[in-house]
Amino acid sequence: MMQKRHTTRGLVLLLAMVLCSLGAQAQRWNWVVPATGPSFDEVWSMGIAPGGDLHLTGSFSDSLDFSGQVVTSYGNYDVFTARYNNKGQILAANGHGGFDLDDAQSMVVDKNGNYYFAGSFAVEALIAGELIEAIDVTSTDMFVAKFDKLGSLQWVKVFGSPTYDEGAPYLAVDSLGSVYVTGGVGGRGQFDTKSYQSVGKLDAFVAKMSANGEFVWVQGSGSTENDMGTAISVSPNGDRIYASGTFIGQVNFGGNVTIESFVNKADFFVRAFDANGSTRWVKRIGYSGTDRYITSTTQADGKLVLTGAMSQTTTFDTQTLKANGENASDFFLCRMSKDGAIELLKNYGGIFEDVGMSIAVDAKNNVFIGGFYDSTTTVGGNIEEAVGGRDGFATRIMFNGEIDWLRSCGGPYDDEIRAIVIDSKNIPYVTGIFETWAMFEDVKLTGNRFSDVFIAALDCGPSTTLKPRKTQLDICEGQDSLIQARFGYPNYEWYVNGTKDATVSGYTFATGKLGQGTFQIYSRITGFDDCVKNTDTITVVVRKGLPVPTITRVGDELRCSVDDVMYQWYREGNKLNGQTGQTVVVSGDGLYRVQIMDSTGCDRWSENFLVGTTSVFEDESGSIVTLYPNPTQGQVTIAGAAGAEITITDMLGRVVVRLQNAADLQLVSIDGANGTYAVTLRSGNAVHTVLVTKQ
Repeated sequence: MMQKRHTTRGLVLLLAMVLCSLGAQAQRWNWVVPATGPSFDEVWSMGIAPGGDLHLTGSFSDSLDFSGQVVTSYGNYDVFTARYNNKGQILAANGHGGFDLDDAQSMVVDKNGNYYFAGSFAVEALIAGELIEAIDVTSTDMFVAKFDKLGSLQWVKVFGSPTYDEGAPYLAVDSLGSVYVTGGVGGRGQFDTKSYQSVGKLDAFVAKMSANGEFVWVQGSGSTENDMGTAISVSPNGDRIYASGTFIGQVNFGGNVTIESFVNKADFFVRAFDANGSTRWVKRIGYSGTDRYITSTTQADGKLVLTGAMSQTTTFDTQTLKANGENASDFFLCRMSKDGAIELLKNYGGIFEDVGMSIAVDAKNNVFIGGFYDSTTTVGGNIEEAVGGRDGFATRIMFNGEIDWLRSCGGPYDDEIRAIVIDSKNIPYVTGIFETWAMFEDVKLTGNRFSDVFIAALDCGPSTTLKPRKTQLDICEGQDSLIQARFGYPNYEWYVNGTKDATVSGYTFATGKLGQGTFQIYSRITGFDDCVKNTDTITVVVRKGLPVPTITRVGDELRCSVDDVMYQWYREGNKLNGQTGQTVVVSGDGLYRVQIMDSTGCDRWSENFLVGTTSVFEDESGSIVTLYPNPTQGQVTIAGAAGAEITITDMLGRVVVRLQNAADLQLVSIDGANGTYAVTLRSGNAVHTVLVTKQ
């Protein structure tokens, strides 16, 4: 549910023949189908029925071809509704409208499979063969239509003002079949026997309708400028209704609740009602410029979840976020309690524009967001480069706000994912627009010159990305390298040439134990939704490596056993600068280690050699625990902490690594930016923290 964006078309920014970099591999596309026509076709909303059927709505001109089912417009732009099964097969497609401009922005489905769509029209229009008439022939008005699960029209209601033009409104439906509508209305808005008088131009309104289509109550708010409701969500039992939108200036939301936008520019409002239409709370979101995109959904417990676009330093009630780009937006995730308290607030994106256009949650309150990014984006460590100007993206974000996976799609022009829904098996479905052609991994959709519609399904389950993001890894025998799956899933199984390696159970696979040869490595992961997926496969080619170096001591000198290689000495995990010979003079007590390297890139580490007492640290049993190298370029080894829990956090307290039941010699990768990290080891009742510098 989103405000309509007028796109400047025809500017070719970049042509490329691949959609995603290797770093972007995530969920695979199960299927993707187009709906194409000769003019600009727009899809704005999608709902999902209990049985998995997908209902879409939007607008088109001339004609629109849904896999052989063609709808034809009556006049200018008309509205379409389309129904697909969960395999991407078209079941029904219909056109609605009249001779003037018609539009639809919202589609919802209730628990019984009844579906509802809302739109706007001028003068008169046909909705499933039923003629509706505007309140006044000189204005554009709104409508809501209800269909049963078989597609039969149950009722259609017209509402609006005789003196103002209203755009298409937005819908939500609760478990009892009550319908909730938001949008903008000017003058004296007529809602059957109910009415609302706007304060200024267009005011943001919220209305409740019964399952039979009767208006139960109408509320509104506004300033002397144009104010709009652009998203509405409802708790399953209907005890909380959340309306979001934009306002300009000072607005009274009832009683003593008055908020004011920043420097008289458009900010967001979020307003909560109870079932009787009484305002429970109102929050402001905004920055010094004009805010444009906001949409929402609710969790099963009735909490509100929002996404959209935030820029520069944006205030969310009493909290703030700073965008990653100086003058470009990030997309955001905000979770609010039923009482309006912010429980989670994060932003995501790169230095260019990132926008969230649609949001959904699964049964475990993981969040799915669809939208678009411009040029390049960085989300959860993934760097995505657009094929053209804008590419669409879909991402799954875990309950704590961490990115699980990200998938993009697009072609040479502007492409967007505008709606995303989740079925009972946690399979995500998306719909949006593309121009001319677009790539969905290795599937190429071809359309016409102007914008066309696509519908697609992604895999359920965990991220299938492996790090390093390579198809082949060339290493030397005994070389310490890590293959990593996405951290945090319930279960991992690792396979080497098709055979399960029972010695590995975590999210990392250490290559040091592999002998010479070629190995196909992948992991089979169980996700939070019990969906099991195989990751991408990495081919590991192991060539002859260096021998294991040993250290001996003669007097105050330590000597490496391997001749004619390059050397780097370490003490207590810290590099000894300038100590690059076969021998090193003891410079104090501690644990010494040597790394040897050759000109082909092979390296090998010695075991620790203890000189005197150690200042590393001891666990609760008295065993010595070491961490090296420190500083590091990203990988550290923790020795002697078998069975411990390892947690690595950045200086903002964000967890970047969490590992249960560490091995006695545990290799860990720090994937974040350069800086200082806190490595905390927990074993029994003992806790010890070491600061590590990544450079």
